[in-house]
Amino acid sequence: MAHDASPVSPFRWRVWCATVLGFAAAAACSSPGRSLTNSTLIVADAGPDSSALADATAPPPIADVPCNDDSPCNDGLPCTDDQCDRARGRCVHTTHDEKCDDGIYCNGFEVCHVRRGCISGGDVCGMGNGCHISRCGERERTCTTVPRDVDSDGDPDDHCGGHDCDDADPLRNSLMSEVCGNLIDDNCSGQVDEAACLVPQGQNCDAPVVLPLDGETVVSTAGGSAPVPSGCPFPLSSTSKTIFVAVPRSPSTDTVLEVSDSQNQATTLSELSGCGEAALSCEQSVQSPFPRMRISQGISSTFQLVAVTTPIVATLRLRTGPLPSPANNVATTGCTNPAPLAAGTPTRVDFTSLATTLSSDCGTSGMRTFALDVPAPSTVTIEARSLSGRGSVSLGFRSGNCVDLASELACKESTVGPLVHPNVPPGRYVVTAATSTAPSIELVATLTAPASLSSGATCALAPAILPGQKVSLPFDNGSDFVRSGCTSGLAAVAFRADIPSVSDILVVGRIPAVASGGMALLDANCTQGIPQLCRVGASPFFFSRQAAPAGSMFVSLATNGGGTGTVALYTRSPVPDVPVSGAGDCASAITIGANGGHFSGDSTTLASTVGSVCDRAFSNPRAPTQLFKLTLAARRRVLLHTAGSAFTTIASIRSGATCPGLEVPDACNIGYGQDRSFLDRVLDAGTYWLVLTGYSGAKGLWTLDAFIASI
Repeated sequence: MAHDASPVSPFRWRVWCATVLGFAAAAACSSPGRSLTNSTLIVADAGPDSSALADATAPPPIADVPCNDDSPCNDGLPCTDDQCDRARGRCVHTTHDEKCDDGIYCNGFEVCHVRRGCISGGDVCGMGNGCHISRCGERERTCTTVPRDVDSDGDPDDHCGGHDCDDADPLRNSLMSEVCGNLIDDNCSGQVDEAACLVPQGQNCDAPVVLPLDGETVVSTAGGSAPVPSGCPFPLSSTSKTIFVAVPRSPSTDTVLEVSDSQNQATTLSELSGCGEAALSCEQSVQSPFPRMRISQGISSTFQLVAVTTPIVATLRLRTGPLPSPANNVATTGCTNPAPLAAGTPTRVDFTSLATTLSSDCGTSGMRTFALDVPAPSTVTIEARSLSGRGSVSLGFRSGNCVDLASELACKESTVGPLVHPNVPPGRYVVTAATSTAPSIELVATLTAPASLSSGATCALAPAILPGQKVSLPFDNGSDFVRSGCTSGLAAVAFRADIPSVSDILVVGRIPAVASGGMALLDANCTQGIPQLCRVGASPFFFSRQAAPAGSMFVSLATNGGGTGTVALYTRSPVPDVPVSGAGDCASAITIGANGGHFSGDSTTLASTVGSVCDRAFSNPRAPTQLFKLTLAARRRVLLHTAGSAFTTIASIRSGATCPGLEVPDACNIGYGQDRSFLDRVLDAGTYWLVLTGYSGAKGLWTLDAFIASI
């Protein structure tokens, strides 16, 4: 899996889409040329490698090795740097996770273990079950679960919760229209040719379905003919179905014809000059944005003939609507002489052509460019409104040189809010608008009195966070001037984490519970576009590092809404990794020290001794268990995570003097995603038992990190 330490490609993850998908396994952004500095210093002789705790299946670490130079320190692991600490006369080993990174998100995080070397992260999403398929999107870096659909007609089999009465025939399902006269139960209603069945429409070229000038029409390709014979470069099967529609020509504006819902069929639109003629132009798409076609204006009494083709019978939603004519559409597509955008004057733009021209931190599909003159220091506000009420727009604001990505001062998604830059010096700037979902928009730029950037708006204004501190900043629906390279088009704020000495660190970020967003860890220079670590999805977010050097690093927190963002920094003196081979029952539970600790092991051969209330009901067999004991002399904050584990973990906290105690309410977490389990709980003084197990029988290599902090 690609570790979260790379500059992000020009077309980055979109938060609003991930919101729909539930942010399962939301993750880092990745592109070529990454620079990762996530390293861990392990002092080999910091503690004994007890035979009672050592993992017998792993190669022994170099422990307590005296040295005068580096020669005796080589541990044979390619992901570690092995050196002699001459001041102490002992070998030390620094792990580098990035040396294990294979650049692939969907196969899990690869981490460098001080004893095992590179450890594979395993499948991020799992395999699913007989009725559901888990899929990992490498580009979107998300997991989705979809019902199994053997015939791929969009309707799962009825025994899996769908309504498909024949999952081997894509022409029969509950999404189909019942076609009159074919003696087939097309819509799986249990009846044949019932009342209200669909009379085939538009199957004859000389009797097309007439569409409105502005509106939506539902059509079916049932009963359609063979595909149009020529003129389209797209492959059309002999089993495809074609119907014909007529689009009215407006006397004053061009018209857009678009497919708004195609049941995921590769729909083709073919503009015809007449029946039997080759296509004048063709558009095809299998996914959103579905194909759209521009129909030029003309005499109101005439129509444009269009053939609509699907690979199998499908029900489609066709929309028609007005577009500004090309002569009025002043937008350009590059940095050379961009069309003027007059402040305060709405400008209409259409996007029937979806070419990409410039790179951006936000979307680029169909990008249009405009020149905006700012005569005096101003607050610049850029807004976009879809004229059809459909789709969203990626807005950008660039300095005059325009071409380079570094010239993009900020970008924003219209679904999140307007792009606002509160303090713009006089000069000429370039405004960009890009969309693949809105056929036409109204764009307006407003200039008002300048204002100061608020605290945290940039790295230069980032408030400092010291160990043990928690700092909050309002998002105020602002723009992203931090340019972390992790999230795009959101409101973002920056924090500076100050580490006074070499320490293990844990950074925890939170945004409002109803929002989505991300957190990025940036280097001491706050280098734009190159996150060392990146997390996206829903709150909370966290990063941890062992033996982080003294100094400063920047943290960017972003959201798709307003409210307040909070970042907390927790530290402890560096601790070595403790290998665990047993701890499968109460008698062999491992003690967690007063400052926490870092542990790793393999649960593959162990038994299940203590279950968890958040495990899958009726899971059999139960997953192996490993137990840890924690004694608190005073009320403390306990933070636990299992990032780096190779399976879906469950971490839960139980309390009581006698093992295993009773589960603490709301202290159980299933680690479905890349970060595995995470718990942040304030606990009173007493004895606690941490149970580490797997969800639904999962087992394998695991890692546990525990921080104990003041409240």
